Amino acid sequence: SVFGTHHQRYMAPLWIPDEPLQLMARSQRLTGHYRLTRGILAFKIPGLGHPDLVPLQVIGTVLGSGESSILYQKLRKELRCVYQVDTSVCAELYQGLLIIKYTCDADKRALVEQQLQEHLVQWTLDALDQRAIDKTYRQALITEIDTNRSASELAQHIGWVKINFE
Repeated sequence: SVFGTHHQRYMAPLWIPDEPLQLMARSQRLTGHYRLTRGILAFKIPGLGHPDLVPLQVIGTVLGSGESSILYQKLRKELRCVYQVDTSVCAELYQGLLIIKYTCDADKRALVEQQLQEHLVQWTLDALDQRAIDKTYRQALITEIDTNRSASELAQHIGWVKINFE
């Protein structure tokens, strides 16, 4: 045996405490002679096992995935106050984050944050329709197909999913 007298054993489950409830907004601003602002807004969301995670991922895609996304259309095309805006969803086991990232001129940061705080919920509700959900599905499918560049990679992945999830 490679490991000699050492035998496999199970470790005690790892306990990760929940982050305390957030009672107020937290922010950090670095000031200086900057021409651009790179801003990040993050919202706590449930973790991997929660049934709301997939709808939140759809919301994240509709809000900020590509030039046709609602945030790009509102903040870049209509208001012309950002150079770039996108969203991502990062989910760990018990909790995650819905993250909005943007880049704008330093003097437009307040306008961008004001627009996001005042209109984000309404923009989301206005944008969520069956057409947007179908588009999100197509984007996910294309990403999955593009990830597997050959038929053998795709077959291997499908086989792995079949073995592990059935």
